[in-house]
Order: sequence, then C-alpha cells, then structure tokens
Amino acid sequence: MVSVTPVPFNVTFSIKNNLDSKSFKINPKTGIIVTTKKFDYEKKIRYEFDVMANQGQAETHVVVEITDENDNSPTFSQVSYQASVAENAPIGRSIIQVVAADQDKGVISTSEHLDYELMKRVFHLRVWALDSGSPFSHVSECAVTITMSNANDNVPLMERVGCNATLPLDLPVGQAVAELSAIDLDELNQLSYVMESGNELQLATDGKHYSEPAVVTISLTEEGTEPTNHCEETGIYKQLKEKLIESIKPASIEQDEESFSDVHIINKHSPRFESSMPSSIDLAEDYPLHSSIVKFMATDNDTGFNSKLVYAISSGNEDGCFAINTFSGELRLVCPLDRESREFYILNITVYDLGTPQTSSWKFMAVNVLDINDNAPVFGQPRYVVRIPENTEVDVSLFKAHAVDLDSEARGTVQYSLRTSTEMFKVHALTGEVSVAGNLDRESTPRHDLQIEARDQAAVGHQLYSTMDLVVVLKDVNDNPPKFVPRTYKIKVPEDVPVGTVLVWVDSIDLDRGSGGLITYNLKNTESGIFNLDASTGSLMLEKELDFERRPSYNLTIRAVDHGLPRSLSSSCFVEIQVLDVNENLHRPAFSEFVYKAGVMEDVVVGTSVVMLSASDKDLGRDGTLRYHIQDGSGLGLFTIDEETGKKYYVYLFIYRQDNIVVRVFDSQKVLGLIFSVYIYIYIYIYNLHYPNYNL
Repeated sequence: MVSVTPVPFNVTFSIKNNLDSKSFKINPKTGIIVTTKKFDYEKKIRYEFDVMANQGQAETHVVVEITDENDNSPTFSQVSYQASVAENAPIGRSIIQVVAADQDKGVISTSEHLDYELMKRVFHLRVWALDSGSPFSHVSECAVTITMSNANDNVPLMERVGCNATLPLDLPVGQAVAELSAIDLDELNQLSYVMESGNELQLATDGKHYSEPAVVTISLTEEGTEPTNHCEETGIYKQLKEKLIESIKPASIEQDEESFSDVHIINKHSPRFESSMPSSIDLAEDYPLHSSIVKFMATDNDTGFNSKLVYAISSGNEDGCFAINTFSGELRLVCPLDRESREFYILNITVYDLGTPQTSSWKFMAVNVLDINDNAPVFGQPRYVVRIPENTEVDVSLFKAHAVDLDSEARGTVQYSLRTSTEMFKVHALTGEVSVAGNLDRESTPRHDLQIEARDQAAVGHQLYSTMDLVVVLKDVNDNPPKFVPRTYKIKVPEDVPVGTVLVWVDSIDLDRGSGGLITYNLKNTESGIFNLDASTGSLMLEKELDFERRPSYNLTIRAVDHGLPRSLSSSCFVEIQVLDVNENLHRPAFSEFVYKAGVMEDVVVGTSVVMLSASDKDLGRDGTLRYHIQDGSGLGLFTIDEETGKKYYVYLFIYRQDNIVVRVFDSQKVLGLIFSVYIYIYIYIYNLHYPNYNL
C-alpha cells in the first residue's frame, strides 16, 4: 500500500505504465496494490514500477520481490529417535538433536528439573518440523523416546528423628541404647553410619551426601530401671515405598507408539466453525485502523498437529482492507474504508488444519460499510467565468452551480448559498441556479466576483461544505449616449483670425466600450460654410473669414453620435461664437456732397443753423463713428459745428460778404483714423437796415 503525507484532499493513485506494471493494479482511493496474475518464482523474482499521486504531483518507486511458494513439507531423517537423560541434568541441557530434510536441526533440551525417584522415567515426545513458508506452514512429525537415568542426587534421610533414651547407671557396656536407620532414595544404595562427637554430629553418611543430623538425647536414671527410647517417625519409608511402586510399573511403549500412529498421523476430521460466528457485520467507514472486528473460532476433532488450525481470507479482499491472524483467527481492519467507493464486502474466511492430507472449511461473512459524513460537496471545478450582457433582466438565470456529495441520505443532500454580499445576484438554495437580482451596469461595475457555497445537510455532527468562485463579466451594451463636458461652449473670436484656425475642441465621453464608445461629430447648422468640424477629433475650424460688421455672433449646434449596435445614440452641445471687432478702418468717411453752399442773412441771431452736413462711414463700431471739425477757411471763427451731428451755426453778426470754410470729418480712431474734408460756401446777405439817402 502506498500513501501520501500530508494527505491531500481527494488524492487519487495510479500506476505508470511499463512492462512490469501490467502485473499489478492499484486502488485509486486507498493506494492498495494487488496482483493481476499468478507469478512464477523460477521465471522472475523482481518487479519495478512507479506510482503517481494526482496525475504526477507526487511519485514513488515500488519494488515487488517474489518469494518462493512453500509447497513441500520438511522430512525427518528417521521416523523415531531414542535418548536418555540423567535426572540431575540442568535445565537447558541438550538431550537429542533431530534433523529434517531441509537441513534444519531441532535440539531437544530439558525445561525443568527432573527427578528419577519422583517422576516418570520414560517420556514419549512427538516432534514437529514446521517451516516458515507462505501462505501456510508445512509440518512433519517424528517420535522421540527419552529415558531418564538415575543420578546420586539425594541425601540419606533418617527414618526416625528426635530420639529420647534413658539409661540406668548400671547399664552394662555394649548394651544397645537406640537403633537408628536411614534411607537413600537413589536406587536404595547401601548406607554406612558414622558417629562423631561435637555439636554438629554427622551420624550417617553414604560417602558423598550426608543426611540431616538425628539428635539422640540420653538421660541417666536410677540403677535397676529398664532402658527406654522413643523416636518420632518421619514417614520417609512410606513415601519411598509408594514412589518405588509407581516408578517400576512396566512402560507400554508399544501401545503409546500405536496410539501415536493412529491418532496423530492420520488426519480424520475437517475443522468446523463455531455456530456463534456471525454471517454479517456492520462497520462505519471511519472504523479505527488496526482495530479488531471479530475473532473467528473453529474446532477440529483431531488431536495433535492435525488439530492445529490456521485461518485465511480466501476471497473478497481484493482491496486488501482486511487481515486475519493466521493462528488466532482475529479479523482486523488494515486500510481505511470508503463507502463511496465500496459499500460492502463478501469475505470468504477459510480455516485449514495442518494435518496430512490438509482439510479445510469456509464461511462467508458480509461486511456492510455504513456511511458517515466524511465527504464535503465537490464542485466540478473551483472557478467558473460567465459573460452576460449588462442589460440582462432581473430573474434571468445565468449559471447553474452543481456540487456532488458522495455521502448518502441527508449527508449527501446539498444546499447552495451565496457567501458574497451583493444585491445584484441570488442563488436558489436547492437547484443552485444563479440569477440576476438587480439592475446591472457595466460602466459602474464591469465584473462581479461571487463565492458560492455548497453545504450538506447532515443532522448529526458537523456539516461539511465547499466553495467555488463565480466570475460574472458584464458585456457592454450601447446604453450610454455620448456626453459633452461642458454642454455649452462660449468663445470669443477676433474677426481677423486666419482661415483654418481651430476655434475650439468639443469633447464628449461615452462610457460604453467597443463600437458603442466610438464617437463621430457633425455640425448640424453649417452656417454657409463658414465653419468646419472634424468628425473624429471634434475640432471646430474657421473655413471662411469673419466679418464683425456683417455678423457679430454665431450659435452652432454640434452633435456627437456613437457607433453602437443595434442602434446608435447621440447628444448635442452648443457653441456660442462672439466675433470681436478689429479696427480695420477700411473705409474713409464721405460727405454726401462734394461742395456745400448756404446763405444766411447778416442779421440772423447767433446760433442760427446755417447748414446740415451729412457724412457716412461704411465701417461699423468705432470705425464708423464720425466727428466733425472746422479746419480752415475765411469764415474760420465765424461759424461753429456740432461735432456729432454736423450742424453748422452762425456765431457772429457780420456785414454782407462771402466766406468759405473747410469742414473735416473723421472717424473715432485716434491713431489710424481716416478723414475727409469738404468746402462750404456761405453767402451773407445784407439786411436793409438803412433807408436810401437821396441828394437833392
């Protein structure tokens, strides 16, 4: 099994193709690798390939080595063995070595202290030669007979101890005082006794081992009394008699060997599962790894090695999620369960004995994987982009969010919500339909970034959710006419500006994009070709000369038109042009007459109007404003003139005479003003003040 650390979300495993990889397959969810064919150790023992996680985000190299199949049992060099062991052999002392055909050796040694006197003296053993093959061990048996030999390992034991004796003072020498006896359990060896003086009297010995001392207390009595003695029995004699009777019973070796042959070597019975074993079991998919699931139990009525049982999963475990202890039958979970990839397993549990011939029995057990809320809803991709016209109406659907939750029931029911705070869009909780909720305007917000949540409806535990990003890009619609800034242009232009001069640039803004934002300008009133408007730049140029005197102002209307589809939009602005007069002084003032003649009586009242002069100037404005002035003449000082009106007045009384004066008219320009002069002849008529004087 391969794994990834740290564990990413929704990791998938795959095998890179090569020649060796064709013999294996991998569970894309669990990473468990299983075989796809039978292998032959003699042909190929090593396979190598690479495993990828998430399409190459991570890789690892896998080496699979094939082991030889155990299809032969070991064979002993002989059917039975015999050996002897001393009863005082230390624990662990090797007794005999048996050899099997695979050259392995089995040394038999003691595991506890032996006692010739108190134990059986002949042991019949059955030795199994068990290999370590796979999937099962193979075994052979042989008989071993071990005879225990006696060893001098027991001290003599006194039959009676604690003796008390009384002796009269006149007891003759050589008279028996007390009779002591001892027993040695080692084959009733001949004992000899020694009496020693001192505090530690060793009264009996066999030459090597000494018994515990037997104390004899002697007391003296009066003369003439009978000697007495009394000892306490130890019971050792009775015990020795019973053990000797047990140990000398004849050993029925032939009967044991016959029983061994019949019972141990012939495999008569097949194993059987106990009736209490379940046929189905429910496991939550978060069942702890390596935890025990159930312990299978079976029995075999054979004895010895023929009743030795082993357990295996014969089929139904292709994912390798389960493992059974070969000898105990305990079933454990060894890889994570995933109900979304597999809802149940049918395991074939087989129990084998190790007899020859080998027998077996099987039992099907269904493992139902129960769902838990371990899967969050998953969108097809984390980000989507949609483009809609900005004039999309309210309640029109623009996108359908869809998330899949592999869990069951309410744990797999998905509801949608909009996590982004907006009044422009809404999402249907059940269908995931995203629709327009407000009036869109690309010019104010050309793009909306929305986050949509998909959440399961698990009633127990935490609800799981995931999110996706939805980018809504608004496509431009020609919904904005060009806008002039400012709406009205007021300009003043001297009348003598050259033709071709740009008088003003009109400017407009169209918030639309593409053809809807492309603007063309045109002049609605051409004004007889005096002005020209550039259609693309909006520059207004003078096409003909201006003349203040002819027209002092112009009011123009300029229209801006976009190129939007299916229809174009337009707006207008106004241009007010005021023509400024320039002192051209092109025209000289002129009188209506070249010479004026007038008459006046000599007796007119001072201030009487004599003549009205009339002059004109084709210039306008100040250039056309005239002033009159008497420049010269014989009548200089006799007449005056109104500078503005040109009226001439008589200012003095004078006698008959004829005068002339020169009147000059000029425009108001002081520096470059033009003048014109005219002659006026004034006849002064004599008033008849005197009567005739006749000389008679």
